[in-house]
Amino acid sequence: MIRLTDQEISSITEVFSKYVQTPSTLYLYGSRTDIDALGGDIDLLLVVPDTKKKQQLLSLHLDILVDLKQQIGEQKIDLLIKYEKELEVDPFLLSIKQQLQVICNW
Repeated sequence: MIRLTDQEISSITEVFSKYVQTPSTLYLYGSRTDIDALGGDIDLLLVVPDTKKKQQLLSLHLDILVDLKQQIGEQKIDLLIKYEKELEVDPFLLSIKQQLQVICNW
């Protein structure tokens, strides 16, 4: 269970679909994955297949965030863009692995 509305999920998916054309997964993590918590920013993790795609999307990071805010309103949104192999070695990603909730797969 996550604390995002169906409209927010739909808008987030729509925005990322403009930028993501390869097999990728968008996850929610952080306080919005805790049904009992209140408030909190929207923490998103986009996992892409390779470093080339990661670099392409990192160059569009600001554009993605602007699009998201236009769609879902003024909210604090954190976006991490990582490639698949980082999920197994990055200490932060390993620490949040249990709370990752899939928003969308492409």
